[in-house]
Amino acid sequence: MNKNELIALQLSERSGKLYCTDLGETVKMSGEAVSYLEGYINV
Repeated sequence: MNKNELIALQLSERSGKLYCTDLGETVKMSGEAVSYLEGYINV
């Protein structure tokens, strides 16, 4: 799509927005969230 920014919308009862920006080797993600689960991933 040749763009550096993306806004994702969650269209459900618990709506939300996620902002993503391509910074080259990394991606910046921001928005508002409510925690419902916490855990660990072993690789």
